[in-house]
Amino acid sequence: MDIDFDEAVATWLVADGQTLIAPQYPLRIGEDPAAKGPVKWPDILAVRPRDKHIFLCEVTWDKNWKKFGDKIADYREHLDNTRANLNHWLGIGDKEWEISVWYFVPEHPHVAKIRSMRPDDELGLCVTALETITPWNYTWGFRG
Repeated sequence: MDIDFDEAVATWLVADGQTLIAPQYPLRIGEDPAAKGPVKWPDILAVRPRDKHIFLCEVTWDKNWKKFGDKIADYREHLDNTRANLNHWLGIGDKEWEISVWYFVPEHPHVAKIRSMRPDDELGLCVTALETITPWNYTWGFRG
């Protein structure tokens, strides 16, 4: 059985009925959110309105741990512009909202390296093994 893991993660995220998603959501990271400019494309933008929590989800089989650290640093660098973009286009993401990068990667002993890449206090980090999000391994309830 072939599994499209982006689709499997998307299904898993919304299974609790409290998370809204937008696959490949274009996040403008320029200073003016209304202007065309550089864009980031998280694999899935997940929003939990009740919790005021936004997740920038990345789904990958890649095991390039340096790339993960670079991507986290890049998200951190553009966090204020990301907030401005989300607030401008969706009306969410002001300072009351928590924003986290959520990696979905294969289970591997080096996953601990990603978990240890703690961004600053304003940007959370979650890591979930892809093997745990397959439908036959669901655990129901909050997915954080």
